[in-house]
Amino acid sequence: MENLKLLIRRGDTMKNFCVDINIKTIGACDHIAKLTTYIPDNEFAAEDRKIRPAVLIIPGGGYEYTSRREGEPIALKYASEGICAFVLDYSVAPAYFPQALCEAFLAIKHIRKHAEEWN
Repeated sequence: MENLKLLIRRGDTMKNFCVDINIKTIGACDHIAKLTTYIPDNEFAAEDRKIRPAVLIIPGGGYEYTSRREGEPIALKYASEGICAFVLDYSVAPAYFPQALCEAFLAIKHIRKHAEEWN
């Protein structure tokens, strides 16, 4: 993971912050989902494109936990390639369907809403 951080920080900077994804469904628990952003500040290779590509990373764990090795390391690799990456820390047990799915939908909505702002 350290090597990936060096790739993104060699000459570039990155916007990195968390956003609460707060939605309650019939399957909710006390957990509030968090969307962590990894947005490169470097110039996008194709200058004529106004919005760079983005990927939402939803780490696995069988709805019992979220795997840390499938979140930030993957996001940093995407960011090092100039792609905006977002990691969703979604609700897991004791939460149940459809809570995590609704959090993912809301995260996508949030990313799309801020696409131009985040370039």
